[in-house]
Amino acid sequence: MECIVFLLFLLTLTSAQPGNQVDNTEYDLQDQKLTKRVSCDCKGKSGTYWFGISKCHDPNSLQCSAILGVCCVPPERS
Repeated sequence: MECIVFLLFLLTLTSAQPGNQVDNTEYDLQDQKLTKRVSCDCKGKSGTYWFGISKCHDPNSLQCSAILGVCCVPPERS
């Protein structure tokens, strides 16, 4: 129970950070998960934060680990 409360706290904390804008919600057919995309910074570049996945969809993307997800910068921006 304490673990669930802690995870909910982390989710609330990350979603309340200034500058994070929800772009859209999409259902990833490969992972069978509902994912939310928000803006993030990865090594000084602007990218997209994907909740609930551990690797970027495009293997050529610049990738940074984030809390419960990953920040991906497309190759054209990196």
